[in-house]
Order: sequence, then C-alpha cells, then structure tokens
Amino acid sequence: MMAKKISVALLGAELTPLAKVGGLGDVIGALPKTLFTQGVDVVTFLPFYGSIDRSSLRASLALEGVVVEQNPDHKLSVWQTVIPGSNAKLYLLDHPYFSGEEIYSHEQLVGKDLKISEVEKFIMFCQASLAAMKAIGFRPDIIHLNDWHTAPLLAFLESERSSGSSFFSETKTVYTIHNLANQGNYRLADLRLPSSKLVQAACLDNKDVNFMAMGIIGADIVNTVSKTYAKEILTSEQGAGMQQLLANRKDSLFGVVNGIDTVFFNPATDQYLQKKYDFNGLQGKNENKVALQKELGLSESPTTPIFGLVSRLVNQKGLDLLDEKIAKLDAQFIFLGSGQKEVEDRLLGWALKHPQKIVAKIGFDAKLAQQIYAGADVFLMPSKYEPCGLGQMIAMRYGTLPLVRKTGGLADTVNGRNGFVFKKYEAGELLKCLKRAILSYNSDPTAWKERQKMVMLQDFSWEKPAKQYIKLYKKALTLGKM
Repeated sequence: MMAKKISVALLGAELTPLAKVGGLGDVIGALPKTLFTQGVDVVTFLPFYGSIDRSSLRASLALEGVVVEQNPDHKLSVWQTVIPGSNAKLYLLDHPYFSGEEIYSHEQLVGKDLKISEVEKFIMFCQASLAAMKAIGFRPDIIHLNDWHTAPLLAFLESERSSGSSFFSETKTVYTIHNLANQGNYRLADLRLPSSKLVQAACLDNKDVNFMAMGIIGADIVNTVSKTYAKEILTSEQGAGMQQLLANRKDSLFGVVNGIDTVFFNPATDQYLQKKYDFNGLQGKNENKVALQKELGLSESPTTPIFGLVSRLVNQKGLDLLDEKIAKLDAQFIFLGSGQKEVEDRLLGWALKHPQKIVAKIGFDAKLAQQIYAGADVFLMPSKYEPCGLGQMIAMRYGTLPLVRKTGGLADTVNGRNGFVFKKYEAGELLKCLKRAILSYNSDPTAWKERQKMVMLQDFSWEKPAKQYIKLYKKALTLGKM
C-alpha cells in the first residue's frame, strides 16, 4: 500500500518570476517546484497583483464569487495555473485589494477612490487563502507560511477552529522566517482581526500587534533559512526583540539553508553571457570577464581580479565597512543595486574619481547581474547579518569565489576552501580579507582555477532543502502543538 502524499498549502507575498522584490520571491518560486518532484501534493497561493501580466499567463478561471468567510462583505475569484517551469499548482487570488502595481506600499489606491494599507492587503490575502482552500476542496495536512505577511492566517485559523468548523481540524502549520528584521507592527485597533488568545499574545505592548510574533507563537513548527541564523536570532544582538519568544520555541525552531534555481543560474545555458561555459571550459569565464571590463569601461586586463557585488546598497550588507582605500588595491570593483542614498552617492563618487577601477550602477539590471556573477573573480557579501543569502551560492555556480563575513547563511555555505571569510565586523578585517583574496588570485593561478572548478561542482540546488522541509512537515504532523 502506497503511503499517502503529504498535502501542503504554501503562501508567500512574492513568487519569481511573476512577482518579485527580493529573495523571498526566489524561494516561493522554487521550493514548491522541487517539493512537487519529490512527491508532495503542494499548492501555492499568491495574490493576483495588478503587476502580473495576465495576457502572457496561462491561467484559467477556476471559481468566482467565492465569499471570504472571515470578511463576508468581500468576494474573490480564483485563477488556476502552474508555477512557471513546473507542474506544481498555483492559485492566484483575484480581489480588488490586490489590484495595485506594487507588492509592498504603506498605502495603496485600489479602484477609483478606495485606499487600503499594506496590512489590510495581506490580512485579506490570509482570509482569501483559507476561503479558496475550502472552495476548491483542498484540505491540507500542512499550511506553510512565509514571513509576517502570512502570519495573520494563524489567527483566522484559530478562530475557525474555535467556531466548531472541522475543515482544518487536522491541519498543522509551519512558519518560515526569512528576515526577522521585518516584523509587521500595526495598531490593533485599526485592524479587523478576530479576538483570540493568539492575537492578544502577539500584542507585545498591548496596543500594537506584531505579526512576526504571531507566527512565532502560533505555528506548530518555526524555521528560518539557515542553521547559523537559527542560533543567532536567539541572541539579543540579532533577535530583533523576538529572542525570548524564539527561546520559548527553541525545541520547535529549525534552520534550513535555501537553495537556488540551478536551471536558471547555469553558465552553460545563460542567455545573458558573452560566452557560455562550464567547469571543464573556464576559458569561457575569462572571455566573460574581459567583455564585462570592456562594457563597463574598466581597464581591460584579464589578470586583474574583479570584485563584484550585486545587492541592496544598504549598510546592513557591509557597505559601511568599505572606504575609498579599495581604489589603491590591485583590483577592480563593480557595484550593482539600489538602496540608501548615502551609500549610492558614496559609491558613485568613488566611481567618478576612479573610472578605470570602480564602477557603480544604481538600480537593478538582470542582464548585468548575470554578467557580474560570470565575469567577476570574487563576489562580495561582507554583511552585518544575512539570514541565508543567495548571491554567494549563485556566484559559486558561476565559478566566482565568495568573500563573506561569517554570519547566518554565509557561515553555513562559505569557508576557507570555497571562498574567503572574515569574522569581526570591522573595516580593517574586511580590508585584510580583500588583500588575502588578491594575493591568492595572483600567487597561484593553477590553484585558483582548481578552486573555481570545485565551487562549480557544489550542489546548491533545492533538492536537499526540499527534503529537509518534508521532514519538518512530518515532524509537525506528529509533534504539533494544536
């Protein structure tokens, strides 16, 4: 007799390639695809944002006029499709609250004259997801929630059960923290939430409700996106005020390192590259390096190491540790991203003064990002904290050695063999590490090439993380609190 498939409803505010702002979208766009191939009956739910191109999306209207039971004045339509590049089911929830172009905004105009807050939108997403599950007859073993945007579902689930409804009576919950710093704090009086023990417990100062706290307190299993970060968030330095709540859940707190989409991030097939290559043909990587130097106006020197950074340009990413001394190093630097104006202006100023050695591109350019992963020799991630990080894994996929600070997921994926690591969050320590990387690059080209091959052969796919999530689902089914 075959074992019953685990059924999972997975919710996220983003999903690559349909709706992406950051790494959350990459996770929600990739994890369900791999869970599906590993035999999980996984169904993903996403708001049908106004920014999603309906004309190019192969979605069919599954249901319309679905009443949102927790908010019966509202109805939604449910569209069915699959996550691009897979057969994993995706349901897009169509409601006026999701019609805006932006995924995140403090306030948004929907319709002609109705303004809603960001939290109203995500509360509706949680309510609508439960309504959609009932309407399509999907009774999940597990509801997998991601970050604060989806935590309110736990309050509505608690209310549903207390009312005597049996639809979700056997359903367990897993809550994934992608970044503890983003918590979702709102005045309780302004929200339409059920009066429940969970909501009250998440009101940490009696006036504001904290949705991150709601997820931590209310889910059967809590995890975050690396083993080291799961330990770090128990400390006052990185607990962001949640450390005691997390300590209370220590026995149900786990770390699972994210994977990357190894089909998309593949130098052998990457359409953006000047020359496709693999670990057996690293000459192609050198051609991409020279092409990158030429395109960006850097001195065309195949023997000068390039340090690349693709990131939000904020101090949390370690950019406050860099100073203009990098222009004196025998290396070139490329920065791509956007963020704090002071950081952007500082990088642009250096690039203006040292155009042969430093390039700063403000904004996001998907093509240039891929070219940096392929053309750089070293990838910079000197982060103050990093829950998981994807850039270091993507870089290694392209044979580019990461230079990181030992924190979070960077500590779990980078070491002295496959990259360069410094520990103390100090400018001097970063500078020493930069010099160490340059010396390694120049002193033994053969050894450097062997390290490139080694990192390209590492497995950063979603296969292993998906198996770990399946273990968490099974643990929740046997050890759940409710």
